Amino acid sequence: MTPPKPRRSRGEGSYTYSETTGLHRYILDLGIGGDGKRKTKAVTSRTKAGALAKFRALRKTVEEHGGTVPASMTVEAWLTQWLNNVSVKPSTLANYRSTVRLYLVPTLGKRRLDKLTPQHVRDMLTWMGRATDAHPDGLSASTLHRAHRVLNVALNDAIREGILRRNVAEHVKAPSLTGKDQATIELDQARALMVATFKDWYGPRWSAALILGARQGEILGMEWDRVDLDQGTLDLSWQLQRLGYRHGCGDKCGMKRAGSCPDRQLDVKKGFEYRRLDGGLCLTRPKSSAGVRLIPIPALLEGFLRLQAKQQAGKPNPHGLVFTRPDGRPIDPSRDSEEWHAALTKAGVPSIKLHAARHTAASLLLSAGVSDTVIKAILGHSTVAMTRAYQHADQTLTRAAMERLGSMLAIEGDTA
Repeated sequence: MTPPKPRRSRGEGSYTYSETTGLHRYILDLGIGGDGKRKTKAVTSRTKAGALAKFRALRKTVEEHGGTVPASMTVEAWLTQWLNNVSVKPSTLANYRSTVRLYLVPTLGKRRLDKLTPQHVRDMLTWMGRATDAHPDGLSASTLHRAHRVLNVALNDAIREGILRRNVAEHVKAPSLTGKDQATIELDQARALMVATFKDWYGPRWSAALILGARQGEILGMEWDRVDLDQGTLDLSWQLQRLGYRHGCGDKCGMKRAGSCPDRQLDVKKGFEYRRLDGGLCLTRPKSSAGVRLIPIPALLEGFLRLQAKQQAGKPNPHGLVFTRPDGRPIDPSRDSEEWHAALTKAGVPSIKLHAARHTAASLLLSAGVSDTVIKAILGHSTVAMTRAYQHADQTLTRAAMERLGSMLAIEGDTA
């Protein structure tokens, strides 16, 4: 009796030759897959030596990638897998999903991940920059920059997981942000805005934006128990953000929007730190240490904060926020932007995005002769190279810088 052939181990191959096709064929055993079925991968060539070379290259790839064979994976398949596993803040994840859906999948989704080239990335950016009825000048430079950045992050994560060998996005220069994207308010316009609105309900909020240069969520998330007017410091360790929802019913309610689901739940991952205030409006922790910072309060800002405290006296403020709607509820970011444009109109200042207040503060600090390191500590810019500088910035330097900015923006009259 002929003994049975021993079962091949994972990584071994079998060879066959077809006289009909004239092809030499090697089959690599990949072992049992996640579905419980045995997986194989075949390579062929007109010569046995050619087939053997392909087989050895395939086996090396499998060994390097831990058993995965990424050749058939499309960009869309990887991006879908990546979005389901990437660990970022909910607001960042929503941004990633939108960018992937609107720009990356329509242009690159059907391409094989391992066949992606720098030219494909350039073609995507060209497509985004084309003129359309909705965007006669094409999409903004910041939108193109964001698409490039999201793709870059996704491909780098594919490399870390052994699914990809190189990141082609790194070989394509990121679109430059234009002056329009980094627009600022002129100094006299900033003063005009503060003069026209400082007695309004939202007036101190605009002054805080221009003086602090903080992000929208950081200012809207300011709490009185993190403001020390006696010591002259402000703790920016939480941000107000509107978080999205996910279906809590297992997609059984029939509602297209997760926010309409009767059993809706906030779309946050386990371990994400947040405090729910009103509906989807929550206080969240910044992801990086650069976002947690103690800012000196210049005299000008102290006056506006004391004015704000007087305006709130006797009014509801269940969450202890520095800036609220007149009824005490948190200010929704979209409502905040609407009030900003109304304030600009009142002051006779041309319409400009609210984020321009942050650019304005940075520009004024630069013109006041403040060093880049101190400005980054004040504004909380997040870059790996400056992390240590952010954490150990000298309070004496930052206080002097904030006082200089306050002096530049000073207006006549008593704000207290």
